[in-house]
Amino acid sequence: MNVILLHTGQTLSFGAKLFAAIYLWYSYRRSFRKSALIFSVAFLTASLQVLGDLIEIETATITMEALFASLLFYGSLKLLDEEGLSFTVSRGYYVSLTPLILTLYMLTAERSSPPNWLATVGVAYVVSGLFILLSGFLLLGLRNLYGNTLKYLGILLIVYGAHEMDYPLLRPVDWFAPFGFSLSAALTLLIAYFFVRFAGQEEFLKLPPERSKPLKEIKPGLTLLSPEEYKKLLPPIKELPLLAFTRNPREAPENWTVYTISQIERERTVSPTNLPKITETVSRYLKTAGNGGIALIDGIEYLNMYNGFEATAKWLSALGDIAYVNNGSVIVVTEREAWNEREWNLLMRLVA
Repeated sequence: MNVILLHTGQTLSFGAKLFAAIYLWYSYRRSFRKSALIFSVAFLTASLQVLGDLIEIETATITMEALFASLLFYGSLKLLDEEGLSFTVSRGYYVSLTPLILTLYMLTAERSSPPNWLATVGVAYVVSGLFILLSGFLLLGLRNLYGNTLKYLGILLIVYGAHEMDYPLLRPVDWFAPFGFSLSAALTLLIAYFFVRFAGQEEFLKLPPERSKPLKEIKPGLTLLSPEEYKKLLPPIKELPLLAFTRNPREAPENWTVYTISQIERERTVSPTNLPKITETVSRYLKTAGNGGIALIDGIEYLNMYNGFEATAKWLSALGDIAYVNNGSVIVVTEREAWNEREWNLLMRLVA
């Protein structure tokens, strides 16, 4: 293969991956989305993969490629989880380690037995390509939320993953080398471009309109309201871009970001047992909302039924602390009759 073509392609690939890593880190600092952080580290490892290729250390190249595939797959699962489309991201974390673990195993096995490129490095490329391909299918599932940008990104990852899977078979074919390298370089540039474009979308950053000051009716921290008090407060807050967790999403204003508390898995749904996810979402929202952000919890009795009072009370206390340090508010709608005297007194202490 032409050396100038090879080095030009590698340089462009390295620059594109490094730029994507930096931009995704910037996106993480703005949105506090963990998926952006994971994608950023994924592209950083991808740029190191190019360096391994440049200095011709194949073990470093394939290890970084496997780590990229693992992080890309986990980041895609995390993005689905952030959008309320998955309850099993913690289990997916272990699955996403498959390319890296298998690659390290095959490279270790190669040291203790006669070398066989196809059985070690070749298999590692296939598995990494498979997980990149699967990441593309996962991202395609979010095209209704993010439009054509994620649609094209998903398709590109599917093609790139399939192309990486054919590498062990077509590697010995001389005529295919220039075409395969050019295709890989072009796909890399396009994937980096669409990742940057996606990470800059308002839908991903979820930056609410700025407000000059918090509402006087709501104090920072945790607030408990009865259904009647909530109805009186609704007129001044219904035009604000609230974050809401509720059992009745149809009753929420259209401009709110609403998650349905339910055991049924569908778009923008959170399990009643997944309190850490609600905490993470509220924390990210209040940090990006700035002064006076408001999160609403309507269905606390349902959460209490699944988690028990002690766990629910500790969780509410943590939410109150998060809201207070961000000068925001967490409103919990509940009725006095839903709690016994001891429980109600403890809840009152949380908002004192």
